[in-house]
Amino acid sequence: MAHDALMTARGEGLADVRQSPKHAGWTAVHRVALAAAGTGCLLVMLAAAPALADTCPNAALRTGVSASLPDCRAYEQVSPTDTNGYDIEFGMQAVAGTGDSITYISRGSFAGDPAASELGDQYLSVREPSGWSTEGITPAIAPSSDAPPTYAGFSSDLSQMVLSNGDPPLDGATPGTDNLYLRESDGSLELVTIGEPSDQSSLGYSPQFDGASSDYAQILFEDQAALTPNAPNDGNRKLYEWDDGSLSLVSVLPDGTPSDGVAGSGGLFDSTYNAISADGSRVYWSNSGTGGGGTPIFLSDDGASTEITTAQCTTNSNCITPASSGTGTYWTASSDGSLAYFTSGDELTNDATPGLGIGYGNLYQYDADTGQLTDLTVDSTDADGADVQGVVGASSDGSYVYYVADGALASGATAGQPNLYLWHAGTTTFIATFSSSDSNDWNLIYFPEQQSWYAQVSADGQHLLFTSAASLSPDYDNAGQDEVYLYDAGSGALTCVSCNPSGAAATAGADLANADQNGSLSTSLPPSINMSSDGTQVFFESADALLPQDSNGLEDVYEWEADGSGSCQSTAQNGGCLYSISTGSSPDNDYFEDASPSGDDVFFLSRQPLVAEDSGETDANVALYDARVDGGFPASQVVSCEPEDCHGSPAPAPPAVVAASVTFYGPGDATSGSRSVSVKVLRRVVRASRLALRVRVPARGRVTVSGAGVRTARHAFGGAGVHRLRIALTARAKRTLSYRKRLRLRLRVRYVPAAGVASTASVSVEVRR
Repeated sequence: MAHDALMTARGEGLADVRQSPKHAGWTAVHRVALAAAGTGCLLVMLAAAPALADTCPNAALRTGVSASLPDCRAYEQVSPTDTNGYDIEFGMQAVAGTGDSITYISRGSFAGDPAASELGDQYLSVREPSGWSTEGITPAIAPSSDAPPTYAGFSSDLSQMVLSNGDPPLDGATPGTDNLYLRESDGSLELVTIGEPSDQSSLGYSPQFDGASSDYAQILFEDQAALTPNAPNDGNRKLYEWDDGSLSLVSVLPDGTPSDGVAGSGGLFDSTYNAISADGSRVYWSNSGTGGGGTPIFLSDDGASTEITTAQCTTNSNCITPASSGTGTYWTASSDGSLAYFTSGDELTNDATPGLGIGYGNLYQYDADTGQLTDLTVDSTDADGADVQGVVGASSDGSYVYYVADGALASGATAGQPNLYLWHAGTTTFIATFSSSDSNDWNLIYFPEQQSWYAQVSADGQHLLFTSAASLSPDYDNAGQDEVYLYDAGSGALTCVSCNPSGAAATAGADLANADQNGSLSTSLPPSINMSSDGTQVFFESADALLPQDSNGLEDVYEWEADGSGSCQSTAQNGGCLYSISTGSSPDNDYFEDASPSGDDVFFLSRQPLVAEDSGETDANVALYDARVDGGFPASQVVSCEPEDCHGSPAPAPPAVVAASVTFYGPGDATSGSRSVSVKVLRRVVRASRLALRVRVPARGRVTVSGAGVRTARHAFGGAGVHRLRIALTARAKRTLSYRKRLRLRLRVRYVPAAGVASTASVSVEVRR
């Protein structure tokens, strides 16, 4: 067989399968999955010629485990080999558009970083011709600091960064104040929150970064202090713009009156996504002093304000008085600020229809160039109205917008259920009906500066990636687990990219980004990139063994590729090809971290040593790797890893105060590999900044508790019984609890028995102060 030949299987009632041996790590016997018409999947063993030479341009670097990677990828270790015994952790990461640099956190100091911040030290790694170089970028702080420095924003090339810091201050700030700074690529700092008063005793809210222009010449932030002469000195939040060293008040009403204000709809639970345009000239804001939606929304365009929630009715008798102020909740805008999307229970246009006052009402589009307001969710046939539940995302130019509504707005939708829709060019298309548990796809819980960790829209709007627990693939049993779906607006196809290609029912869910590694999903930075810009590659993680080489029963990182893209010449595996990015043999969970927009770089965390520099092998701590197309370094060699050599020491758990309960019950200490357990969850309301989860297990095994707003807790149990796991809130969740006085957490509890099938449960806990 020629090196570039395709192995092809054909037959009556079978879909053609074409697989290139070149980049798929084939050996003397190859597995090809053939889609039998209407019958699922047939696994065929094809004898082939002896293993072929690797024809990738980086073939000499694709040795050992790298040889099995698709797309001519090779493993590169991004984080240093010596991290002083500290793990690299998930969250607070950002990737440069080129994929040649990435920033991330660890709880310890290394690479010359002396900071040792309790919230995690930030590092920047840059790809050089001979390998990745790393520097610590968290400024050194005094031990008495009341708010250690953390990064709140990064420019697309990582050359500018916004840093938040408490007292004692960094360069140029008044002692006793909390401030924002702009860090340049040379490490220099410039004060953004100019003029903070020395007495902040009456202020209970630190300055909040809300976004920046693409070049970071303009920075948008909220502050309770009056920082300009025209700012109200009332203790409420005001919206400011820092413009290359000068400061101005953005929250000025159309009549010129200075006002309180927040970006977008502001607050800790509402959106500020794209509230400032890429060139910094347009800002969407609300004059709410306390946060939250349901207030008038304004556009500041080069300093001139216009209310975009003003009624434009002339014939609608149910409309509020024409030209009078309405209320709304801002969701998103195009990158240039020309189109904005908000929801409102008010009827603001002639064709707007009333509802029952539940949900967010109608979804409106505002055109900043024409001043035109359009109701995208007209539902004249249903007395309940559109009942929009939230916006999932929009394309960069705003021409595609994906949202969820309980109203039946297009053929195929079910009234009263959370239906997913696409609006484009005046046409509404029904995509799927969600499960009620999928609300994270469209609700903003902790992350106002971004859209969702659970759904992503490609820049051109042609592709939507999301997770759902609903059974959206008719021929597949997801067993109530979350799966990852890809919607193609061009073809209308909805593909489950994480469903087990063997056809076996799901035994674990799939995630775009998983907080299990340290529970730090509560980051203000943008979500990870899980999809290439053209929608042909998707990256996710799952504890389900989706490929034969996945043998560890833990979280692993996968790539789905469309037919004709990269190494894939098949539609056999979920309409394309499924590949392992991590090895599937790590003794601990592997976690997807981020990807470059092209998909050429896939960054992930693993405790399994994959690459050893010539200075010595890696330690047993979690390291950051890049599975890079045409990657690898001549000075690196791939090493094997035995399970007993790869485990690190678990971190100590914080003390706990009060408990909720989860019970896994099953057949006890049976040794059968098929043994499974069931679960029962009790919801509790607690009053604490720490809590404990009471877990009843039927046999020896390991339990992991994770979730947005908490730090992951793990414990291995020697036998059946009731055990307590201590759970600690993240620093951001503590701040949210302090401000909102209550916090609702959804904890994910995973039990892996020593012998048998893993089980997962969710428990909702409301924490009150």
